[in-house]
Amino acid sequence: MNKEQTIAAGYGLHPTKHNMHRRLYGHDYSEPGKYLITIVTNPRRPLFGELITDPIAIHRSQLGKIIASQEIQKISQIYPMIEIIRLCIMPDHMHMIIEVKDTIINAQTQKKKHLGHVVAGFKAGCSKAYWGIQGAKSQGIFQEGYNDNVLRNNAQFHSWINYIEDNPRRLAQKRLHPEMFNTIYNIHMAGKGCQMIGNAYLLDVPEKMAVIVHGKDSDEDFDRALHAWLECGRRGGVIVGAFISRREKIVKNAAQAEGSRVIHLCKDGFPPLYKPVGKDFDACAEGALLQLSPHPEYFYDKSDIKRGQCLDLNDWAQAIASMLTTPRPTSLLKRHGNQR
Repeated sequence: MNKEQTIAAGYGLHPTKHNMHRRLYGHDYSEPGKYLITIVTNPRRPLFGELITDPIAIHRSQLGKIIASQEIQKISQIYPMIEIIRLCIMPDHMHMIIEVKDTIINAQTQKKKHLGHVVAGFKAGCSKAYWGIQGAKSQGIFQEGYNDNVLRNNAQFHSWINYIEDNPRRLAQKRLHPEMFNTIYNIHMAGKGCQMIGNAYLLDVPEKMAVIVHGKDSDEDFDRALHAWLECGRRGGVIVGAFISRREKIVKNAAQAEGSRVIHLCKDGFPPLYKPVGKDFDACAEGALLQLSPHPEYFYDKSDIKRGQCLDLNDWAQAIASMLTTPRPTSLLKRHGNQR
């Protein structure tokens, strides 16, 4: 699907900047709140440690140990209203969950600051610690900027904690199954140019069923269809769908709970370093998930999905489900894979 066809199908095209400067519009970053902060080394250098797999853990480098024992403490010393709730140091990036309990004031200067000042100071301290280890000053060790997520509710807060505590295991899974986390761009599948991530061989499974639930379907109709879709998975088949409506999500969740294989058609594309999240991550690592996007290159449409888009994805699900065979994707994986 080219740009003109994409727009005609109802997809809004918005340029997406792959940087760490995106902020929540209208949010006051000097006032109380909880945040998930991510900062990344430049250019993804594993300066903070290395992954070990028995048991799974991050073995911290000298720099990683200094950051955990000294630099992270300085945040609350300079900004007493900030509490570091969790810290996760990975080889080439860091996550921290912080709570700002009052207006951010620098204890040394008594000047009002915002979250960006706090992160910039922390990054500067980490770079200075690195220069001390190296014995020479150079450029800062981090990519410019940072990424933040603003807490919306308590359920999200617990998801954040689970996410960063599970980070080493997910990295181990990616190292053990790198072929399952390659994004393949600019391929043609069932009448569309698209991109994919996950187990491309699911396209070759002979039995595939499209999951499409209409609003007018009765509960009895849905129960019969759900039984058929789950039986397909139990026989080793694959269910295919966009899984947009509440009932379609029930189908996907039930199938994945049984370990069945799923091809998920996504509205948006996959940015650099993308990986599925939650249950989809484990399903991807186990070879039980393939995600497809009907766009040869990544773009992001922040608006809610439209009816035309739903119908287009449903038609594509039916086309994929009806395919008996597909080109073997091994050459595609080698040629187009974007290893992360």
